[in-house]
Amino acid sequence: MPRSHNPNVPIIRTRFQSIAIWLIEFLITAMLYYFSTRDIRALNYLTIYSVNPAIVINSFPMHFWISILIILFLARLFKRTAVILGAFSIELLIEYVKSTPIQPVLIGFIILALIFESFMPYNGGEYYSGQKLLKQIGFNFIYIILYLPVIYFGFVFTFSFTEDLIESTARIYLTLNFLVNMLFLIVPLWLGFFILDRFLVLYFPLLDEDAELLSQNKNHTNDEDNIDDFIPQPGEFYSHLFTHHSLEEDDHTIIVLVGKVRFYLCTRCTAMIFGVLTTIFLSNIALYEFNLPISSKLALFLVIILPIFSLTDWGLQAVLIRKATTISRLITGFILGIAMQMLAFMSSEYIMLEIIIVSSYFVILAILFYFRVRVRKKKYNEEALNEFIAENSNLV
Repeated sequence: MPRSHNPNVPIIRTRFQSIAIWLIEFLITAMLYYFSTRDIRALNYLTIYSVNPAIVINSFPMHFWISILIILFLARLFKRTAVILGAFSIELLIEYVKSTPIQPVLIGFIILALIFESFMPYNGGEYYSGQKLLKQIGFNFIYIILYLPVIYFGFVFTFSFTEDLIESTARIYLTLNFLVNMLFLIVPLWLGFFILDRFLVLYFPLLDEDAELLSQNKNHTNDEDNIDDFIPQPGEFYSHLFTHHSLEEDDHTIIVLVGKVRFYLCTRCTAMIFGVLTTIFLSNIALYEFNLPISSKLALFLVIILPIFSLTDWGLQAVLIRKATTISRLITGFILGIAMQMLAFMSSEYIMLEIIIVSSYFVILAILFYFRVRVRKKKYNEEALNEFIAENSNLV
């Protein structure tokens, strides 16, 4: 059976796929920025570099710099608007919920930095080979230096001043602290992409001249079997650990493009994990920012209802009644992830009911898997018999 994803054909996204990818990148940015910006007590009194502890404690704790580093990294991997809106929305939410003065200076810096970083998208290979080194690092220096006057004149302090520390001195310390810490972030940012390059270099696609030589060699062979359908090609990262399917069943996977390399991921499992993470993210915002906990009754209802959709989609495919599509796998996998995370919100009074529900679904899954094996074995036997009859009919 020929492969569904042809490695020699450029990836063309439909409008729906493009919108879905944008939403995923937006949510990933929002999730990472939110959890890295959360008020972590152990990091409140730490910073990469400090010229005045009093200023640092009240301005930029360590988790601020971690969140900045994360979104700078994502700006070179994801779409510009998705990263900007993801970080901007969470920063605005946090400042609003904490009832602190809105810091347009910080929000402005985040937007400026992400715009500059997005001008250097990760294409794969340039960090490992050392190409465009001045551009990769120089852009960081430019927007950091350009924004220093805005930090100095525009930052709103959240504490009062004393005779020992006047506002002008505090602004000098703040600007110097901001400058040095941002310069420190350039090193792990560049080093992160260098490590990514070093890992992916083995999976880079062939150069044009090498691809041409390979195609000429294939034209001279008379083998009817196309081995390209059975082994990953240059430019592909295909592992059973992430796909759970052979290369012949790559229609069960989705492609995530990282630079030049195509990563293949199991569609349903990826959607399920993303459903779990999204539920954790939204439930944390509801609970810690708006004091709206998820009730046990609602969690119980969702745990009972939501897995039905995923089991139905997978079960019909398992017994060869209906073939699941990429969209159905994504939707039902995401819904299943929500149901799995809802188990965490069920109180102890529902513990026995929770065990019964989970056990029942595992029993149903086992029954479907049993019928899956029988139906597919029967199908394979029929195909083998038909092939045997066809081969022997030519001999008669």
